[in-house]
Amino acid sequence: MSFLPAVDPTHFVARGIIYVQATISTSVLTLSAIAGITAAHLANAQQVFITVRTNSVNLTWDGTAPAVGSGHAVSSSITIYGEHAVNALKLIRNGGADAVIDITLEG
Repeated sequence: MSFLPAVDPTHFVARGIIYVQATISTSVLTLSAIAGITAAHLANAQQVFITVRTNSVNLTWDGTAPAVGSGHAVSSSITIYGEHAVNALKLIRNGGADAVIDITLEG
C-alpha cells in the first residue's frame, strides 16, 4: 500500500515558491502555522522538501496528528509530493529537544 499520491517526480518540473527555517517543538504544527508560509503559498504548492538541521521530527500527511514516538521519524530530509499531502502535513519534535528544519515549498 502506497501513501504517496500518484505523482511521477521524474516528470515534475518544480519551481521554488518559498523557503523558510522553522523550529519544531512540543506542539503539532501544520505548514500554515509556520511563520512566513501563507495560504497563497500553500495553494500553489505541489511538493515540500524538508531538511532536518538539528535533532529530529515526527510527521504525518494523512490527516492524523503525530506525537513523540509516532508518525514518520525524520532526521535527515524528506520530500512530500501532492497538494493534498502538502496541506495535510503535520510535524512535532521527536525527543526532548526542539528541532530546526529547512522547508522549501515547490509548485
